[in-house]
Amino acid sequence: MLNITKDIRNHLLTDNQIVSLIGDKIYPVTIKQIDPNSVIFDNLPQIVIERNLTTSQTHDGSLFAGNIDVNVLTTNYSDNVNLCNLIDEKLLTLPNYSVQLQSVNETYIANAFIQKISYFILEN
Repeated sequence: MLNITKDIRNHLLTDNQIVSLIGDKIYPVTIKQIDPNSVIFDNLPQIVIERNLTTSQTHDGSLFAGNIDVNVLTTNYSDNVNLCNLIDEKLLTLPNYSVQLQSVNETYIANAFIQKISYFILEN
């Protein structure tokens, strides 16, 4: 489960529509506070993946579960919504994981439209 951000990145990059919109600009980092002067806004559009995992002990071993936030940053609102829909469809088919949409929040800062899509993910 520690590979979840890599697994998500690799899975999203198999979608030609997503790649046509962002190339390979999918980054597994954490955005704690959005700074409008950050270099992150110099390279749009892009996707930033954040993870927060926990483990539970089961009779079969450890169970990994957690929350994944997928931050979609673009300079165009329509592109942002289209990209979010593509990401959501693709993540629901992520191999070896059960994925459930939890919430979506949006903001606009530093000439960037940002949608934060939160998922609960359970390792199968």
